[in-house]
Amino acid sequence: MRDAAEIFVKGNSPADIVVQMVDFLVSIREPRTPDAGIEEGHKSALHCRLGNFSFRTGRSLHCDPHNGHILQDEEAMRPWTREYRPGREPNA
Repeated sequence: MRDAAEIFVKGNSPADIVVQMVDFLVSIREPRTPDAGIEEGHKSALHCRLGNFSFRTGRSLHCDPHNGHILQDEEAMRPWTREYRPGREPNA
């Protein structure tokens, strides 16, 4: 099987998403780590969300470097929280 990168040209297009999906699915069948691992994806998504929260509040955020939680800013933390209907709360 050809590598996903050989099939599609990487870039900012829908084909790039297909490349990532193919790479992920191939990594399930073959014992290997995907090109974009879960930890790297988590860091990328976290930084995007923190940037959006900073933009929406109009100020810099101070974060815990170990877990990414916003420190001493309840307004900026509001998007991280969620209200559940009675009886629908997660049991973790």
